[in-house]
Amino acid sequence: MIRATRLAPAAMLAAALSFSASCSSVRSVERSGNAERGGKAAQAREIRVLIDSGKDTMKLSVTGPAAITNESGAELLSTGGPASLVVSSQASGIQVRAEPEGRTASAGGSVRIVSKRGDTFIYDGIAYAGSFSVLRENAAGCSLINVLSLETYLEGVLPHELGIRGPDEFAALEAQAIAARTYALSRMIDREQAPFDVYASVKDQVYRGRKGVHNLANSAVQKTGGMVLEYGGKLAFAYYCSSCGGHTADISLMWPDRRDAPYLKGVRDRDTRGPESLCGQGRNFRWRYSFSGRELGALVRETVPRVLGVAPDEVGYLHDVRITGRSASGRVTGVEIETSRGAFTVAGDRIRWVFLADRATEKILPSAMFDFQKMMDGDRLAFLSIVGGGNGHGIGMCQLGALEMARRGHTFQMILEHYYPGCSIARKY
Repeated sequence: MIRATRLAPAAMLAAALSFSASCSSVRSVERSGNAERGGKAAQAREIRVLIDSGKDTMKLSVTGPAAITNESGAELLSTGGPASLVVSSQASGIQVRAEPEGRTASAGGSVRIVSKRGDTFIYDGIAYAGSFSVLRENAAGCSLINVLSLETYLEGVLPHELGIRGPDEFAALEAQAIAARTYALSRMIDREQAPFDVYASVKDQVYRGRKGVHNLANSAVQKTGGMVLEYGGKLAFAYYCSSCGGHTADISLMWPDRRDAPYLKGVRDRDTRGPESLCGQGRNFRWRYSFSGRELGALVRETVPRVLGVAPDEVGYLHDVRITGRSASGRVTGVEIETSRGAFTVAGDRIRWVFLADRATEKILPSAMFDFQKMMDGDRLAFLSIVGGGNGHGIGMCQLGALEMARRGHTFQMILEHYYPGCSIARKY
């Protein structure tokens, strides 16, 4: 007999909406020197962004004269005007061919491509400022890295992290600029010895060069120029997500392998002007994904080995799934997957990579804030709905919540105070 088991998603979501934020005041502080964490990176203020990698050939265009140099800065090749540069990985290093001239130059591990007049580069249809480094990964691949000022980089981040926004949302753009700047500087410190600082994707922050750049976002970057979040005189870990679903997450429960911080413990996403969640009108505030038992069984046989590092034949056939833990924010901290070969436990944010929302595209579950609605056939799972809320890891600033706070008249200081309690704002340069 098939029986239905309903695990009260409404109660779970109510739990996520039952906590109030306790925020210390965010204060502005002027600092000088580089004794505190972030000083060296702040002084450099030039960031290296990985645009593409793993390709044996890449084509980069420049709208004016350019110079190609080796690692020591010696010029290998120059163009007299606009040109297309075909870069390829060779056994001996990097080769650059300038078209239409057809002239070539080669170097060992890397080359630098610099515009002589500050002209624009074009790669894969997207315009970029700054310069480019090309590194040889191996005989069959190279990496393309955009090197530019940190502030210009931020102008290319805001439109793709927060979208095109209106004047009533300007405070959210300012808050996003400060959070993104802080995040970037942290990566510049952590990856100082690496060949690049940040990915141009959701692995770090979405960056698309000059595509979508607009004046309001640029103004937010300029108005907050050099401002970062600090805690105890050191750079904060300024994580942010699209939608927290009503309550932000505790980093120690979602990402137990990352450094903990007292300002990333999770806050209720609500202000004093109403009981509703700040991100309550946003996309993915609430969602549902459903699977037959057969579909879910096929899914976990594919994802559990990948996420937990076990052999595929160790997983077996699916019997049941259970939630084993839940945080104060309503997020699931542990799930047990029972199969014919044993039980497997998945913890924290990795749960989202096991219960994919779309197996074909490998789209992960929007968030870990969910509950199960099950139908059982004897001791076997026949049907499962995953009912949840929010979009992203939920840690730090909720972007949709920040936008709503701005529309309600809150300042960027108030927004940052809400999502990073106890932090201060410092101007690093």
